[in-house]
Amino acid sequence: MNKLTFENFDDIYAEIENIQITSVDMLKSVVKLIFDNSIDGGRYISIYASLCDRLRSKYPSFEDNKKNFRK
Repeated sequence: MNKLTFENFDDIYAEIENIQITSVDMLKSVVKLIFDNSIDGGRYISIYASLCDRLRSKYPSFEDNKKNFRK
């Protein structure tokens, strides 16, 4: 994640997209990783926002725990 740039966005997205999220804890871990890197990302903050936007439709919603990629 610390090497996410505009040039390699599609490659990194494809790697992240292949992660199989099967629990709320896994979802929290992925979100935390992206969030932590976005804080340190400085000028790349917009690319992390784009990453979140694209992943939002990919990952499941865990209705029983009221958790999804957006919350």
